[in-house]
Amino acid sequence: MFASLKSHSNIAIVTIYIVIAVWSISLNLFTTNRIIVDAPSMCTYLPAVIIHHDLHLNYIDQNPEYYKDKIWCYRIENGNRLIKSSVGISVLLSPFFLVGHFIAILTSAEQTGYSWPYQNAMTIGVMIYLLIGLFFLRKFLLSFFDELTVALTLISIVLATNLLWYTTFEPFMSHAISFALISASMYYFHQWLCDGKPKNIFFFIILFGFICMVRPLSITLLIYFALYALLQHQSKVSSNLALLMKNIMVAKKAILFGSFIFLLLLSMQFFYWKYITGHWFFDVYINEHFCFNSPQIIPFLFSFRKGIFIYSPVLLFIIPGFFLLYKINKGLCISTLIFFLVTIYFLSSWWAWSYGISWGMRPIIEFYAILSMPMAAAFAFILKQTKAMKIILYATILALVTLNIFQTWQYKNGFIHFDDMSRAAYFKGFIQTEITDEWRDLLQPYQWERRLKGLPQIECDKNFLQNISPQQSIYLRAKNMKNISVNRQAQNVTAAYSNNTGAFEMFYVLQKGNDNVILQLKNGMVLSTLPNNENLITATNEQTVNSVFKIIFLGENEIALQTANGKYVTYENNFPHILRATATAIGKNETFRFLVKDE
Repeated sequence: MFASLKSHSNIAIVTIYIVIAVWSISLNLFTTNRIIVDAPSMCTYLPAVIIHHDLHLNYIDQNPEYYKDKIWCYRIENGNRLIKSSVGISVLLSPFFLVGHFIAILTSAEQTGYSWPYQNAMTIGVMIYLLIGLFFLRKFLLSFFDELTVALTLISIVLATNLLWYTTFEPFMSHAISFALISASMYYFHQWLCDGKPKNIFFFIILFGFICMVRPLSITLLIYFALYALLQHQSKVSSNLALLMKNIMVAKKAILFGSFIFLLLLSMQFFYWKYITGHWFFDVYINEHFCFNSPQIIPFLFSFRKGIFIYSPVLLFIIPGFFLLYKINKGLCISTLIFFLVTIYFLSSWWAWSYGISWGMRPIIEFYAILSMPMAAAFAFILKQTKAMKIILYATILALVTLNIFQTWQYKNGFIHFDDMSRAAYFKGFIQTEITDEWRDLLQPYQWERRLKGLPQIECDKNFLQNISPQQSIYLRAKNMKNISVNRQAQNVTAAYSNNTGAFEMFYVLQKGNDNVILQLKNGMVLSTLPNNENLITATNEQTVNSVFKIIFLGENEIALQTANGKYVTYENNFPHILRATATAIGKNETFRFLVKDE
């Protein structure tokens, strides 16, 4: 596969796989369950067809407890079970699944499609696909850049981004395989534009069929390839179009045959929908949609929740890279930039713009192949500068690779939250190796139901609480990460001990002026101080002076509550963390966060 292991770019690929091997072995990859997140949907076709011969998934009923975490499907109106994900990943991993099945038989392992022989064989399959993708991406980049530039680009794309995670611990998601397919398609399309050989456009069409089969939204790649074809030379678009038409006529048989195979590949999905739903097309994204009128572009790129440039900062090189790429190849620059902007708009318009349980912004991973061009342009420019600049570049890439590997380890162990990160939580836990209440307290859940309904996010700040609607409820969370709750079985005593956000944890805020409020439960009872009972905070039916609390704003959504006796509400250190109005100063136990429930 590689002409010479002495070349920088080939050494880079070898280095990447040494790191992947060390990473995988040291973290016990091959004994870790990888059928997680979306994988129970993407891989379901394989055991259903090869082992059970049952695409209706009726075999689940034989052992529902076993399959509950292994298969993700819907019950649709006709009573059938429908697999949400497309068939592409299962088709591409089927040879490796069969190898795993054969090993499972030889070793008498569990032959359900989910035991270690299956998972390990398919994981190795994903690594092989990545290797093939890097091989073609290397060849493509070498058409424009020198060996050293390409080597640094390949290392950065894999080891300094979340592609590392989705090649190892979540390999059955679509991203690593899609990255490989796009890399190969870029090479063959470029070769066809250069030499017009029919075989190159034929291979491109087949690859594009697999790309769309794996992830239908990737049809938008046509924007990139069409623009590149029209702008490939410095001449006018009309001249490029004439050359393109000439190449098409020369390769018309290859294009027609490739298109036939392309349609055959896509037809697999349509036949599956027809078989299960009775319809040739079925919208599997039930109650999910794009919000094109409110794309979250800035959070998608820069937020500490999932921002591309926050969790894969090596991609910041693409920003100056676009300007530098324009000087190298105008057509590639414009096609890459326009495609990137359109992709960001589409992906950030999805209702769940952070894409749920994921390490970094996962839907952009497959397009790292395309973004490798502006990144390489930036590296090439720096490598032409002084020796000091080169050293700074090497050190920066090494630091970013180290950071990514460490943060990927943090994510694996829960030290970076899968969806609730905030700026404060990011910096508080930047080098943490254990989870603390102080860090968890800084996490910020997103109000996804409001996003799905097209409603704006509620910013929990001073202005919100001072102008809160009487119909809007809040809950109060103490620094022990427990919610304030009224205990009905203990004379309505209030304590910071609950994980729930139900009727006895939610409060309506009744304004009394000058930041004085009454906190009312859904049943009409209000929180009150009992001066004659050790200043306990309880829920009572009557509103008195002891039901009024003054809110002391401490910053962001943090408050303290001062009672009529001038004392602050505090919770006891020992379970059940009963609330009393006894504190004379504001400390950790007197600080509460006010939050809204996603309703």
